[in-house]
Amino acid sequence: MSVERLREYLALDPENSILACQLVELLAKEGDVKGAMAAVDTALSYHSDDAHLLSWKGHLSIATKAYEDAVSAYNTLFYLGYEQSGLKINCALANYQMKAFSDATALLEQVDESELGVQHGLMKARCLAHAEQIPEAIAVTEKLLANSDVETRTELQGALGLFYLDDAQYEQAEKYQRIALEHDPNQFEALITQGSLALYRLDMIKAKKIVDRLIGQLPTNGRVLAMKALIHMYKQELPAAISTYELACKEMPDHIGSRVNLAWCFFAMGDLDTAEKNFNQAVEIEHNFAECHGGLAVVKAYREDWNASKQLAKKALKLDSQCASALFARSLYLKVKGMDEQAEAIMNGVMSFQSELAAQNLSDTITLSFLTKKKPNG
Repeated sequence: MSVERLREYLALDPENSILACQLVELLAKEGDVKGAMAAVDTALSYHSDDAHLLSWKGHLSIATKAYEDAVSAYNTLFYLGYEQSGLKINCALANYQMKAFSDATALLEQVDESELGVQHGLMKARCLAHAEQIPEAIAVTEKLLANSDVETRTELQGALGLFYLDDAQYEQAEKYQRIALEHDPNQFEALITQGSLALYRLDMIKAKKIVDRLIGQLPTNGRVLAMKALIHMYKQELPAAISTYELACKEMPDHIGSRVNLAWCFFAMGDLDTAEKNFNQAVEIEHNFAECHGGLAVVKAYREDWNASKQLAKKALKLDSQCASALFARSLYLKVKGMDEQAEAIMNGVMSFQSELAAQNLSDTITLSFLTKKKPNG
């Protein structure tokens, strides 16, 4: 039956849900997603709890990237008692696209591994990684890789390399990114791993080449934007670093490293108010991250609020005894108290500290360059 004929029948019987579903299916097959969605919405105005219509609403909403509408439709189906695995997987996908990773994980946990398959299993691993459950993400991906075929293996290897990177297992990260890139030179996650390792080694020429390629692939990816901003930050290109970090923070509002680095950029520009605001926002994201309190300690020291600086540095050092900014703030406090030798000893220790390959150590290197160049009241 043609679309025109179905429309004629529905005009005579607008509450006929069977005809409505037939029209939606035919429009979708013809690629008229907008028309199919309009037909679904009209039919749902008569039958708000029709399972077939709600299912179409969810599917079409995903197709049009209306993810909130998709989640709403699937949640209505769950409320009505429909528990099919396919519905849970689709709802998880919509949540994943909205960066509601914990909700996506909860749905995928309800689906048997045999029904997930490689792609949805990898989505589960990525959700776990976003929730900072990195060992679990690695375990899921390794299991998928052991049972993978040629078509899916490279993507799994790229993802696994990135998970190992985030778990600070750099040899394994190096291994899997290399294998993935041998099969696909543009594998996105493997390139992120390769670029990150170059950054950690302070190989900025190589890192920039890789980041430029990544920006060409996904210009709004938060992690890539953060890498680009870090290169600007290292090169003291502060306005560019700030604008890029602001984009990264918009894409990754809960990424504490980007927020802290943005604060340091404002600090280096002499904007203590905005630096303090961003450090405080970082504390709201994760109050146990030492660098947030260390940064605030430095800001207070530069404002000569020594009591507040002392307390914040103490809090930071309790969380991380090697927190560079907190040690710097403490040295400033000791110096103003006339304890020059102790202050100098602390700074000598900070500057001579040789750290292993790591993201935080790169940030410390850049932060120290800001701190040692910028003097209080100078």
